Amino acid sequence: MKHFFFFLLFCEASLLSAQTFSFKEPASTDTVGYSKMVVVYQYVCKTLDENDLPVSDSLLIALQIGDEMWKSFPYGRYQKQQDSKFNPLDCMYLEAMMHVPTIFIDNVNRKIIAREAISATCFESEEKKPNYNWSLSADNANVLDYECQNASCNFHGKEWHVLFSEEIPVSAGPWKLGGLPGLIMKAEDEDGTHSFEAVQIFMEEAPITFERYYMVKHFTLQGDLVKRYDFVKKSPKQMISLRKSVFGHKNYPNDPMLFVAPGGYSEFRYGDTYDVNIINGVVVPTTAHKFQPLEN
Repeated sequence: MKHFFFFLLFCEASLLSAQTFSFKEPASTDTVGYSKMVVVYQYVCKTLDENDLPVSDSLLIALQIGDEMWKSFPYGRYQKQQDSKFNPLDCMYLEAMMHVPTIFIDNVNRKIIAREAISATCFESEEKKPNYNWSLSADNANVLDYECQNASCNFHGKEWHVLFSEEIPVSAGPWKLGGLPGLIMKAEDEDGTHSFEAVQIFMEEAPITFERYYMVKHFTLQGDLVKRYDFVKKSPKQMISLRKSVFGHKNYPNDPMLFVAPGGYSEFRYGDTYDVNIINGVVVPTTAHKFQPLEN
């Protein structure tokens, strides 16, 4: 009955602490759609810390699902959209540590737009939405009490194994994954380095926003200074190469600041859990973990 009611709802819908931070803030934001459902995933990345000791990093990811547009991004940023007083510093630290992009899936124009920060610069890449070549199996399992079926495919150089549920009839999923006849509830790459699992699903109509550029308000001895920053456009192949050259460098885990170009406006902030560098409004960790790419 729970699942039938959820299906009816979906079908009907388809008819920082008190301190001031100089984080980047959208200056020109478009509403590119409206969500009808939000899925919260637990994203876990197994890696090594700066001392080569095993560690598992974890971050909640929000997936806004609308008719024409889906948006996958850190849950802390979703909370910030809902409540302007929410302090996203800890979330932004983990976002930088785990190299989590913001992904827009444009189902009308069949394209994927990815945005991410590398060494205090925000980049944007665009690619065609792929035709996923999923192989289905007869194996079943339950996630959040929804009956799911197994599927697997090779996507961007990794073999992915997922559980999807046709009880939630939308072909979306975390990150860039999708293309199945039901919501992807759980996904894991072949060696278990990366995994996503749905931990909460709720119906919500809310704007899906897209920044055309962003502004950063810097606080200087001479007074407040506001600067505009544009997203630097790169191809997906260029982004893969750039991630490897920066995040994959042997010295990166011990000193991520080595890869930040000199100049710019720098701050150091103490968060509730983590301490961070903020360069031109972008969080850069003080130390990092070994880079584990989501795609090759």
